[in-house]
Amino acid sequence: MAGRWSAVLAAGGPALLGVALASPLVAVVGPLLALAGGGEVRRRRRQRRATAEADALPVLVERLIQQLRSGASLLQACRLADEAVVPADRRPSGRPGPLAPLVGAVDRGATLAEASRRLGSAGDPSVRLLALTLEVLAVNGGPAVPALQRLRHTLVGRAHRRHRAEAQAAGAVASAALLALAPILFAMVLAGVEPALARFYLDEPGGVACAAASLGLSIAGWWWMQHSLDRLVATDR
Repeated sequence: MAGRWSAVLAAGGPALLGVALASPLVAVVGPLLALAGGGEVRRRRRQRRATAEADALPVLVERLIQQLRSGASLLQACRLADEAVVPADRRPSGRPGPLAPLVGAVDRGATLAEASRRLGSAGDPSVRLLALTLEVLAVNGGPAVPALQRLRHTLVGRAHRRHRAEAQAAGAVASAALLALAPILFAMVLAGVEPALARFYLDEPGGVACAAASLGLSIAGWWWMQHSLDRLVATDR
């Protein structure tokens, strides 16, 4: 709900500015730019958070191994490792640690195996792999350290592949941005050299509609290209 209100406020500001300036172009195009910019900021924030969480998982497994070697049980190791990776006072916006769903389920009376299955319902494949390993160890017992060491090597490899895919996608992102901005830049250049065309875009309903349609198509193209690149990065993990 808060996200919806912030989007409404972000779009309402440029619209009111356009009304105050008696500019139909600003009143129509401004909200589109504000909404698109806010969506892109949130998308990049989610992408950075997903990358940071993927990088934290190998560290978490290493903490689990250290706790087990010091004599802790598997459940105790999960509790201590989750706090060690990201201390509670340093978590952004009160965000819980990676194993918080598992620890919370155990505190509510679930067994470690049941809690691991709940953790495995997460969408991230690396988290599901960790949850499956913990569930197998909780059900079958046996030495946990060798299994967690193999898991850590796997997670490190997945994190490296993610970074490599993101680096390889950087060139495609730049090309996508150029393709998305090309129609808008072309219209701005033409309006700058032809005053009549500038008046058409600024004051005429048809010109405003053309500018809004061009911007909407550019935003849709940018979203589609970004969605395709994000899907490729995700499948490369």
